[in-house]
Amino acid sequence: MNNYVYILSALPSPEEVISLCDGKDAETVRFVLDGCNPDKIDASFYERAQKSRSRFIRTYFEFDRRLRNTKARWLGETLGMDVSKDIVSFPEDEFRPFDDEARLLDILRGKDILARERELDALMWEKAEEITRLDVFSLDLVLAYVAKMATVERWNRLSAEEGRKFLRKLVDELRNTNIWQQQEK
Repeated sequence: MNNYVYILSALPSPEEVISLCDGKDAETVRFVLDGCNPDKIDASFYERAQKSRSRFIRTYFEFDRRLRNTKARWLGETLGMDVSKDIVSFPEDEFRPFDDEARLLDILRGKDILARERELDALMWEKAEEITRLDVFSLDLVLAYVAKMATVERWNRLSAEEGRKFLRKLVDELRNTNIWQQQEK
């Protein structure tokens, strides 16, 4: 496809991104959107993510899975509940620590539920940014954009002000990439 720069320069909605992609890329974008929908996430979703050819999908959804597992364990301990059915783990998990666990636990201990949700989304946002930091004009960059835009849309539903903050952050990040610089030439 290779027109990724033009897709992102228009700041499209995730659905518009799909319409601008060819069949295989559109399917990959839909997979990321499914991963942003809690009703579509289960063990088989994470298994498919783990096998994906996309580095972004493999890394981002491994992080997402481990974040959700840590959150479930914390809630189980805090509320005295059995959350074993809510944990999706893979054999290699026992050999790799979750590097962001301490930060995540600090977020979860916060008293303000809205602030906690915002910080959890910011953590996922940072991970998307980290994964694609050196990417230029790749599908992974588009996938990170879609994941971030899904966050913007979620916050627009929860709080228009917070949604605008996330959108401004997304625009600022894109301005600092080669996307707009290439458009201006």
